[in-house]
Amino acid sequence: MVLPPSQSARDLTVNYVHRPSFSAVDEHSQTLLLGADEWGRMRVTVPPGTSKILVRYEPPFKLGVTLGFLLLACAAALAAALQRRSL
Repeated sequence: MVLPPSQSARDLTVNYVHRPSFSAVDEHSQTLLLGADEWGRMRVTVPPGTSKILVRYEPPFKLGVTLGFLLLACAAALAAALQRRSL
């Protein structure tokens, strides 16, 4: 999101339901404080001088998928090593 620069910190309401899998950064890759308002929407605390923010969603299953592929690669390497050993 592109914002007009401000001299003071301000809260920005993003019309999405706040979940722990969301994060927010500014144009300097500085992590911003992300919370929920009284209706459960995301509220981002924007520091002074910030003109761009990025709200990102990281699916909670990303770690599980990564570990699954790593385990699959290890199993394939082990199977190949055992097959070479038996020849």
